[in-house]
Amino acid sequence: MAREQLALGFVGCGGIASAIARLLRLNPGIRIAACMSPVPGEAEAFARKFRVPRAHVDLTGLLDDPDVKAWYVASPHDAHAPQLREAIARGIPVLCEKPLATTLEDGIDVCERARAAGVKVAVNYQYRYERGCRELVDAARAGEFGEILFGSCTIPWHREAGYFAGTWRASRERSGGGTLITQGSHSLDILLAAAGGRAARAWGSTARRRFADIEVEDLAVGCVETDTGCLLSVTSSAAVTPEQPAAIVVYGSRATAHWTASSPAKLRVLGTRTRVERPRGSAASGTPPVRGVHAAARSVEAFRRWVMLDEEPLHAAASTLPVLAVVTTIYASACEGRRLDIPALAATGG
Repeated sequence: MAREQLALGFVGCGGIASAIARLLRLNPGIRIAACMSPVPGEAEAFARKFRVPRAHVDLTGLLDDPDVKAWYVASPHDAHAPQLREAIARGIPVLCEKPLATTLEDGIDVCERARAAGVKVAVNYQYRYERGCRELVDAARAGEFGEILFGSCTIPWHREAGYFAGTWRASRERSGGGTLITQGSHSLDILLAAAGGRAARAWGSTARRRFADIEVEDLAVGCVETDTGCLLSVTSSAAVTPEQPAAIVVYGSRATAHWTASSPAKLRVLGTRTRVERPRGSAASGTPPVRGVHAAARSVEAFRRWVMLDEEPLHAAASTLPVLAVVTTIYASACEGRRLDIPALAATGG
């Protein structure tokens, strides 16, 4: 039976938008109805490449496009919150690239507006739809590794100078930060979910080790303490040569789980794992609830199902506020040079 099709408008037509557009060629349930970019010629080139019917140069054109039923936002980070507010005011569902916003205050505001308006907003934390990450989180939360004592995630990635030079990524105000918020937050999001509890305190340090002419960090190290006493560390870099796969390790009292984003990604468990029966298809089955060739493809398909079929996704915007709170607290700690409390989050829908 054919899937019900969702007409999607792309806000932003850069590299990540192109990657998602290529994945959508394999999804008959989604079509790109229009695209928008204020960068001269970018939307038109994107439309030609992916056979998109209409290209707009501003948000007003996309807002007034009658064929567009939902948005995929892949714009610079500082544009996320303003664009999401525009969409929510018009009742338009949105899948937004991370981060939801560059500040926790803006992220909370977006979620509160979405809840009040009954508008569906998701954030593309695609690792939540990666099979090994899903199994890691669900097994840890089910107690299969015993009590979670501590954990770590390492993101030893490489970026060339052109990634930052002359772009919004080099600006702290526009990007909200460097490697931690852009690359590291994906793995940190999974580590926080696996550890359980509430992230209560954080401290960290940032540096520019390779790229001198940028305002953001190319190296970040942070530590998080949860209210259960679990200690978590994150190390993220855009300056490593050669680039290596991201890794997440969760140390339990009975077993240790090690996930690495090698090709293909792998999850290994060492020690005595106590398996808990988790029926396939359940909320904690260890299996992503949707199919797709890639975690990002499953993330977008889950958004489609939320919009079209009202199936609850794993990446609703409010569920991504904890990782934003941790990242912004690590940044604040790095500036102030001391350990800081992580703001407690009230239940916020959206």
